[in-house]
Amino acid sequence: MSDKEEIVSEKPSACAPPFLAQSKGVVKRITAIAVPIALATTSIPAHAVDGCLVLLCLAAPSWREIPQCVPPIREVLRDLARGRAFP
Repeated sequence: MSDKEEIVSEKPSACAPPFLAQSKGVVKRITAIAVPIALATTSIPAHAVDGCLVLLCLAAPSWREIPQCVPPIREVLRDLARGRAFP
């Protein structure tokens, strides 16, 4: 590579303001801090069974007689049998 090509490659872009070249390090630091925080604070997808629905169904005198309660209760009982936590 010639000297002329090296000089051209070291110049900042004509479109980018000069402070932008200096702020790249700052942006990397902010990104390095912000990304883990964003990932840590995002919500985890809800379990397939809603805990409130299960509690309401279990509070009924007979959850087997309520068609909307049968699938969630069976899923929770299966999950508990497999050692998974209650939603």
